[in-house]
Amino acid sequence: MTAALRSLLTNILDYAGLFPPAALPLDDSIRNYARYLQSDDRWILARFICPAGRLHELKPYLDELFTDSPEKLQISTLGRGGKDGIDAVANLEHDLKCVTDFRAIAGERAVVDVIETKLFADATINNEILPHLAGRCADAQLRAFFEIPITTEFDSFSRLTAKELAKHNAGFKLRTGGTDASAFPPSRRIAEAIIACRDAKCPLKFTAGLHHPIRAHNESVKTKMHGFLNVFTAAVLAHTHQMDVHGVTEILESETAADFTFDEYTARWKTLSATRQRIEQVRTNAAISFGSCSFDEPREDLRKLNLF
Repeated sequence: MTAALRSLLTNILDYAGLFPPAALPLDDSIRNYARYLQSDDRWILARFICPAGRLHELKPYLDELFTDSPEKLQISTLGRGGKDGIDAVANLEHDLKCVTDFRAIAGERAVVDVIETKLFADATINNEILPHLAGRCADAQLRAFFEIPITTEFDSFSRLTAKELAKHNAGFKLRTGGTDASAFPPSRRIAEAIIACRDAKCPLKFTAGLHHPIRAHNESVKTKMHGFLNVFTAAVLAHTHQMDVHGVTEILESETAADFTFDEYTARWKTLSATRQRIEQVRTNAAISFGSCSFDEPREDLRKLNLF
């Protein structure tokens, strides 16, 4: 493992074992997370993804798995979103109460500091709802990431959304896959989100579909799955070289592992490069993490590429 690749992958994976395609029971998911925290590869791991309405189910595991552990249970909680402004506000209040109640029983053994939720279609046009939602999350000491639908108007919508989220110290969440081909957005849509968030100085996290390092066809979903090395290298280079959507899309669609090289000081895609310092800046402030229901698949694939 080279230093530049380690900088790119540090705390990159939010473990989402509860969600498809793994869809594990809570007992399996939380025990997996605790086990990963004790492994030599724990530096890759970020937060445990848990719906706000299920936080209370974690209580029995706090004493068993985290009381004597040197690592805290770090959680990103999922909100329920809403079909409109009224619904979104009501659901968020319920989610925040779930967080408050869990914090009271967890004490020092767990940290809930991120919330992820979906925005309804016209949330960015509404001048009251988005600031209210973001403000309530901030009041609860939660870093909020809002997911928007991917539509034919995504480029302009993503730019508007990123600007609004940045105003309210919130982040952008992008869905990059799922359990069937229709859930995987075109590479250009991912590039548009990366550029929109870069220009707005809005943090961006990804969810679903990024199980493998390099973009490739996957027979189980009958389409090409995006690669996490593609996505995060593209984000780093987009910030470093002020790349346009076309250039970022080209990196996202690269299916040749040899195009991506890492040494002690730099990461490269073909002739473009970024320093370790730049990688760490982008990962800290811009390209935050991705959610995956598997911790093992990404590591195994990196080993097959002799990168791990």
